[in-house]
Amino acid sequence: MTLGANARAWLLRSSLIFSLFVGVTHTTNALADRNLEHAKALYETEYEMLGLAPITLRFQDNLNNFSATETLELQQQFYRKLGAFLAAAQPTTPLQQLEHALLGFEVDLNQQRLSHMEKTGSVTIPENTSRLSSVDGQGFWYEWLVQKWTGTALSPEEVQAMGESHLASLQKQIVITQEELARRPVLVTLIDDPEELQQVFESRAHTISQNLNRLFPASYAKPFNIQPGDNEALAQTPGYYNRATQTFHYNLFDTPYRVQDIDWLLLHEADPGHHFQFSVLEDLPTASFLDFIDFPGYAEGWAAYIENFGEPLGVYQTPLDRLGMLEWNRIRALRVVLDVGLNYQGWSKGKAMEYWRREIPDADDIGNREIARMLRWPGQVHTYVIGALLIEARWEQYRSELGDEATRRGFHQALLELGPIPPGKLAEIPLA
Repeated sequence: MTLGANARAWLLRSSLIFSLFVGVTHTTNALADRNLEHAKALYETEYEMLGLAPITLRFQDNLNNFSATETLELQQQFYRKLGAFLAAAQPTTPLQQLEHALLGFEVDLNQQRLSHMEKTGSVTIPENTSRLSSVDGQGFWYEWLVQKWTGTALSPEEVQAMGESHLASLQKQIVITQEELARRPVLVTLIDDPEELQQVFESRAHTISQNLNRLFPASYAKPFNIQPGDNEALAQTPGYYNRATQTFHYNLFDTPYRVQDIDWLLLHEADPGHHFQFSVLEDLPTASFLDFIDFPGYAEGWAAYIENFGEPLGVYQTPLDRLGMLEWNRIRALRVVLDVGLNYQGWSKGKAMEYWRREIPDADDIGNREIARMLRWPGQVHTYVIGALLIEARWEQYRSELGDEATRRGFHQALLELGPIPPGKLAEIPLA
């Protein structure tokens, strides 16, 4: 590998600074406390030299980005120095512990990747490859992508087991809710009038806003827009949130809208889901190094977790409303199982479809669509289920720590005020 003049100068300058810091910080305990600040400064000033793009949906783009060897030496030195600073740091305050955990996760994850790359070099993606499983070294890269997407150190097998367990739990809840729906049938199940649908979404949003203070500081809430979607590339989803315009979009297009998709979708995409989460984040004094780090498992995990609180927020007023949330979460849990099967265990599309039909009969169109998505974007579907389950696990830990003083409202406030964090590190961060 040949380094340019700027890169060579960076290596020399950074090595000299690192040697000076390490020589000094090992002399006194007082200076050792400054190692976390040195680590943050290194990330903020030198990370962009590595030329690494954020994780994206297509696996081809991720492999081309994260397996490229052009800056391999720079990356090795960067993460080695960052790791040394963190090892010598002595975080004492909750904020320091949080920042140490965030940077530590990034170091561990990337050192795994760099060690693999040093042995194997860049990944060669065959022309017209449509599956990660056909790429040399796919086993390592799938494991790595799972950890990157979820913000955990979980193996594919562990993720799949969590998906299977959650799927079984959801199937039981669906049966109970279907029985309740049979006793309390709902007359209106589809809406095809755009004006009526708009009014329903606005009414439900108002109801949620009136009840937010039960579970969150109401001051966190900020206005958002509700509009029909106009992006046909996203027509396969019931709706989405546009952070740039602070707008929740619902997709009506050519088919009537299912009533059971209104409440959970609004909770997930708007308040207290994505919009709410981003609104809080905008007011947090987050460290500059977070501009370079993304934790998708936190964002999607939070929005999926929030869907469980429809009743105290004034929605899920009928069994059908709750059934819609459970059915969509069943799809998410099933995707966790299938994603590992397709992209790690070498399942055929046919085998994946057989598994799908056992869990969700008479929905082949959705199954085929979701299988195609998982093959294009391996690992991404885990963010919802794994993130939500780990947030719920952190609640149980929080309740154990505080006992009778623990409330969901206090937990949510403490969690939101952390800002983005890899879900796998939640158990290490003090909330009380």
